[in-house]
Amino acid sequence: MLRERHCGFAWWDKRVTKFLRENLSERKHTRTFIPIYCALREIDSDLMETRYSDENGMRNRDLIETCAEYSGVPIAMTKWVMSVFRDMQIIEYDPDACGLDHLETYQWTEENHDFYLERLLKGVKNGK
Repeated sequence: MLRERHCGFAWWDKRVTKFLRENLSERKHTRTFIPIYCALREIDSDLMETRYSDENGMRNRDLIETCAEYSGVPIAMTKWVMSVFRDMQIIEYDPDACGLDHLETYQWTEENHDFYLERLLKGVKNGK
């Protein structure tokens, strides 16, 4: 189910950051994954604000570069973490498309906890 963009900070966002903190703390990726997830939330919120007008040019910005800028994480690491989030199916985007409109965020569901964990650990193991 796609997350509605009509709300700010939501309970599932809190659960995602808590999930990442609990499952990455010993893997030293917490300082990368959580800021990137927060940046994606901010970008998603910005997209809602500019959906009908593009006064600040948000729609034409590169998603990965913008996420790296917002999170303070290098582009290569941001690209890798976003691919893990995509594999976890908590976000969707077209890495070859230009513009932020290609970002979709999905509502966190506790029923998928084991799936998220499996994909997260697989991504961390196969990554850096």
